[in-house]
Amino acid sequence: MLLELKIWKEGKKVLIRNDRYHINTYGATLEKALQNFHDAFLLAVEDNKELKEEKPVNLTLVMPIPN
Repeated sequence: MLLELKIWKEGKKVLIRNDRYHINTYGATLEKALQNFHDAFLLAVEDNKELKEEKPVNLTLVMPIPN
């Protein structure tokens, strides 16, 4: 399973959105925002029988490096 995360900064907060599962989280740092996303994703899996039956998910962050 591949999760596409949209990550951006607004003011001092880092925001993360996943459109497939309608999850939106934020944090003061990228690390905290990713932890919040992870927690929200686990809650979504807990509440969704179809997601429970899918293969386990390993989150990998892939970001372009600005020139």
